[in-house]
Amino acid sequence: MPLINPDMSEAMDFEPVEAGTYPVKVIDVKGPKWPRGASDANPVKENGDRAHQYLELYYEIINTPGMNNKRVGPQYLSISGAGAGFLKEALKVLLPNLTEGEAFDTDMLLGQVATLRLGEEARMTRDTGGALIASPDGSKRNTIEQLMPLV
Repeated sequence: MPLINPDMSEAMDFEPVEAGTYPVKVIDVKGPKWPRGASDANPVKENGDRAHQYLELYYEIINTPGMNNKRVGPQYLSISGAGAGFLKEALKVLLPNLTEGEAFDTDMLLGQVATLRLGEEARMTRDTGGALIASPDGSKRNTIEQLMPLV
């Protein structure tokens, strides 16, 4: 068997972080994506509601001793419909020179910095009957509560 020597010097930490406010940079943008069951040909969710495409943003905590390389996300941002107000607010912070409604390349978001306020909630799972319940192991996950300009 071959001997493997892994290099963990740049490994991302996926454990939830303590709720608080942190400086971050955008490290990944995925999308636009459709919700499950929807597509360009059929923009309707599985429950019959109109679907809207969205972006997923991932962040990395920066300039915080003991917290660097901690990954946070995804943040889901609808690109149309009423939920697009969250994207509008995010773009004001991440791309402040962009005119409202102006088309942009998602790559423009990569490397942008901001301040992120994180919350924490119980990680959810389904029981044997399919009901949504708090994870029995008591594990938590982060919630993204607010994106603000870097101070």
